[in-house]
Amino acid sequence: MKKLILACWLCLGVRAAYAQQTEKTNPIIFADTYVGFAGGRAGGFAVGAGLNYQVNRHVFALRYGGAVGLGTGAILMGMMALPTIRVERESSEIAAMYGWRFIKDNRSLSFSLGASHNRHTFYPADDSPERKYVYLGLPFEVDLKIFKSNKDRFRILYGLVPIGKPTAFSRSIGFKFFGNVSRNSYAGLGITFGLGMHKTY
Repeated sequence: MKKLILACWLCLGVRAAYAQQTEKTNPIIFADTYVGFAGGRAGGFAVGAGLNYQVNRHVFALRYGGAVGLGTGAILMGMMALPTIRVERESSEIAAMYGWRFIKDNRSLSFSLGASHNRHTFYPADDSPERKYVYLGLPFEVDLKIFKSNKDRFRILYGLVPIGKPTAFSRSIGFKFFGNVSRNSYAGLGITFGLGMHKTY
């Protein structure tokens, strides 16, 4: 009888250990947006959004971004010239990127490079027609993110009200150095905001 009980306990122990080893963890997948400013031929006020998926240290990303370049002009009102602001150029890109992402506690640092489809429109100051360009590019980004370090309940209303059970889903904030090497190159810096599962918990 004692041997039977001992055998049962051993089976339960092995099963529990195996269950712990094979316990599923959450995937690393998150979306982010950024707002910033870029310099260069396609630079200006820049915004964008991305979707990221990580396996081990490999990160795969899809990014959409755009920038608007502003210039100054003038309107004659009788004997006076009033200054104005006008749109000089607009650019957009759709990019697929691959890189490496390193996680420590509640921080991550990633480096990505890829290929993109770009559109650029230039609006001349005179009455000549706008000029449109479509071309390929080499997008890149360096991304620093801060997120929660442990599973916790998701919070709403400015992070004051917790809801639901502890979850891997959380917000993030950080900085992104981004750009594109192409016919109309640019590089910029922005602040990022994200939602998703930023590491395995």
